[in-house]
Amino acid sequence: MMFLFQHMTHLRLSQITPLRLPVMALAIGMAPVCAMAEEPPAKIVELEQISIIADSSAQGEVLGAANEVDSFVLEEYEYQDFAQVAQRIPGVYSREEDGYGLRPNIGIRGATSERSQKITLMEDGLLIAPAPYAAPAAYYFPNMGRMSSVEVFKGPSAIKYGPHTVGGAVNLVSEPIQADFAKLNLSYGTDNTALARGVFSDIYQSESGEWGVLFEALRYQSDGFKTVDNANSAGFQRNDLNAKLSWLSPSTASYPQTFLLKLGYADEDSEETYLGITDEDFEQNPTRRYAASQQDAFETSHQQVHAFHDIQWSEQWSLSTALYWNAFARDWNKLDGFRAAEGLVAVEPADVFANPSVYSRQLSLLKGEIDSETTFDQLNIVGFDRDYYSYGVQAQINQRSEFSLAGASVQSVRQMGLRYHGDGVERDHTGTYYDMTDGDLVTTNESENFVHNEDKAQALAGFYFDQLAWQDWQLSYGLRFESINTERTDKIAEQTYQQTQQVWLPGIGLRYQVSEALALQAGVHRGFSPNAASSTKAEPETSINYELGGALSLGTWETQAIAFYSDYENLIGRCRVSDGSSCDTSQEYNAGRVAIVGLELESSAYAELGEYLLPVSVVYTWTQSEFQESFDSSFSQWGSVEKGDELPYLPEHTLRLDTGLESDVWAARIAMNYRSEMREIAGQDAMNASNSVRELTTFDFSADYQVTDQWLVSAKVENIFDRQEIVSRRPFGARPNKPRYFTVGTQYEF
Repeated sequence: MMFLFQHMTHLRLSQITPLRLPVMALAIGMAPVCAMAEEPPAKIVELEQISIIADSSAQGEVLGAANEVDSFVLEEYEYQDFAQVAQRIPGVYSREEDGYGLRPNIGIRGATSERSQKITLMEDGLLIAPAPYAAPAAYYFPNMGRMSSVEVFKGPSAIKYGPHTVGGAVNLVSEPIQADFAKLNLSYGTDNTALARGVFSDIYQSESGEWGVLFEALRYQSDGFKTVDNANSAGFQRNDLNAKLSWLSPSTASYPQTFLLKLGYADEDSEETYLGITDEDFEQNPTRRYAASQQDAFETSHQQVHAFHDIQWSEQWSLSTALYWNAFARDWNKLDGFRAAEGLVAVEPADVFANPSVYSRQLSLLKGEIDSETTFDQLNIVGFDRDYYSYGVQAQINQRSEFSLAGASVQSVRQMGLRYHGDGVERDHTGTYYDMTDGDLVTTNESENFVHNEDKAQALAGFYFDQLAWQDWQLSYGLRFESINTERTDKIAEQTYQQTQQVWLPGIGLRYQVSEALALQAGVHRGFSPNAASSTKAEPETSINYELGGALSLGTWETQAIAFYSDYENLIGRCRVSDGSSCDTSQEYNAGRVAIVGLELESSAYAELGEYLLPVSVVYTWTQSEFQESFDSSFSQWGSVEKGDELPYLPEHTLRLDTGLESDVWAARIAMNYRSEMREIAGQDAMNASNSVRELTTFDFSADYQVTDQWLVSAKVENIFDRQEIVSRRPFGARPNKPRYFTVGTQYEF
């Protein structure tokens, strides 16, 4: 295993060929890695069909690299940050930003992790990003504390869950309705971090059918681990309220039906910023924040209405329908830079951190060490006010059939889906100028409107997916269609831009059960990530994605290895406000062909030590990337690219090791998380402090004790050895991961 790890560390992407992929996958898949956690007890049967894997795997409809982190695993460490959950899933990357996962940056199989804009993000099978077509950057992400499981789809199966199918899809599954169930979770930890969550759920029988209700409330808050110069600590508060009402038709009904209505409200008030610190200051105090970020605050509200209906026409036919509406409003008041004056171009914060000696005066102003003397010294604090909406209706017909081939039975599971979707965003960005005086920001009461535009999108998407099972073979094939119309209206320039995109996306997967212990699989599909609404005419992102691997099960040991290769025909980069004046907000750039190759490995086992259980699990991902063309770009993450350069913010290695000791009433666990160094801009030269972030290894510990059948107490320590590194210098300066963090908690089920 170590030999293979070291060998791949020095392997260039140009040395990888499709013929090498199966060899690599099988070599590591057969490696004698000891792992697999104890099999959890049977899941609670959910009234609503919102867990895609739970519903599909029982019918043999999941083929390809699909992963699930279920409620048992989520409860082990009670992570509230999706970045920590992502460490349990091979092929998924999450770049840290605030240390708490308020707005995670998720990427899958090399697709950029920037604000999760290149993945399909769902809650209970419905699109949940604020405007996934018109403005895909996901500034809203549901609280992990109310989720019962996380599902990830990669490979050919991902074509059912567009619009973004290059990397894959993430589905967050909310708390299911259960009979006679109530639960209270309380926890308290470092920096006055506290979480309170209460759930009540029950199912009632009547002549008209079975009725279910669920009420849930969550409060998550912290003082934060950073301290702002001449101000208080930078914390946050999050609230989440949800309700569900369900109905299941009587057992005597000719056509069994289920109905579910879900209502949700969430808000956030956090003192978050894009402003970091210099590397020199980071070495002295990584949790420091400069005085110029005193006014930075992020306020949001989110509402959702989701309705689901299932009807079973016969043993072979069923129809699932859903309606959804989401509204998200945010006002991010934060430092945007310095004021432009007297015909001079404003100094960009990114330039200050790139050349602190050249811009020493501006750096001193950011720190509050000197006072503003001229207009050019004034700081521009912008209110990035945005209102998002999304709505849609989707339907899926499911058919099961059986026929004979060569004297053997063939089972077919056929799915046909159609979705109409609309979304949009209105941006109204107004800057107010401040003087730095005695280390405090003092308003000049002068304001200016910088951006006022509106983006809209309408999309019609459909798919056909069929899976055939014949003896030891399974074949799945499908086709997705997307027709998208986008429109941008610049209300300041009084201009409107429109675009139309249409694409067909085929996929096919094959699985062969060699023996009871060994299965092999392969797949290929065309990936797609659409343009957002913008004034540019960049081509949409497309790719051809391959996967090949196998799964081995030997008693208490299970392992799976999947090699993947993504051939991007046209990579897209999207400019954000934080990129500065080098590009316009939402402007898109094409990078042409990019190749990404990787390997996903997950393996688990357990051993019985008398009355104790020793589980072990390993999750590993190896990834390499190369631009296939040279070009110049004003997009800050790329810059001047040479053929052979690697993509930024894509670690070559990620590794998680889990083990512990469990009994009937208590458990203790420890986990190691490793991420190799990452580039911050495209390149192929040796990584150094100016173009990359260093590798990071952290250890987490958790323990719990079952006091009674209903009462559980727990404790955990994250980042045991208090290892802090720069996790990103984007957008403005160095920012750290979360330091050592203690928490104690209790859970009581009524």
